[in-house]
Amino acid sequence: MFEYLKGDIFIDDNDSSVVVDCGGVGYLLNCSLSTIADLKGKESATLYTYMSVSDNGISLYGFSTKIEREVFLNLISVPKVGARSAVAILSLDTPGNIVSYVLAKDVTALSKASGIGKKTAETIIVSLVDKFEKLALFFEDSDEYYIYEESSDINATEAVDALIALGFDRTRATRSVNAVKEDGMSSEEILALALSVING
Repeated sequence: MFEYLKGDIFIDDNDSSVVVDCGGVGYLLNCSLSTIADLKGKESATLYTYMSVSDNGISLYGFSTKIEREVFLNLISVPKVGARSAVAILSLDTPGNIVSYVLAKDVTALSKASGIGKKTAETIIVSLVDKFEKLALFFEDSDEYYIYEESSDINATEAVDALIALGFDRTRATRSVNAVKEDGMSSEEILALALSVING
């Protein structure tokens, strides 16, 4: 197995894979949207790899960080979660926030990944919550990681959902709502204040 590949990079038009040119040989790596986002604007990079061997052939997967690959390896250890499904999950958000979703037992967030239903999301949580508690230590000092709790305040929850509908990721939406909400505020008031925080 290749540990990593380093060279000039070319991102495909669909933002789903990257070709790494190593000494004149182009290696096609399947990547998450998280990794693609990290690579945008770069001409060369180092990508950590995983080789998948199946009846359909050999595929290479690339990750911009070792920790993303570690989250990936944990995901594919779950029954019925293959490499493609794991990449789909990692495409939802940053690796740290995927860990956050599992620790928060957020079935809804995980189920948004292509090919991941409610039962599979529940299986992922049951299988990985203990492992991810240890893995979370790597993210404690990182801005990309934030453990959130589902709010019991329906107005706050509605404000978070509204922000997500506007295109903000769940972590940023929840952080902003938690920063401004007060007892007795309507969802519209919370949303307006949260937007003012986000927009500075």
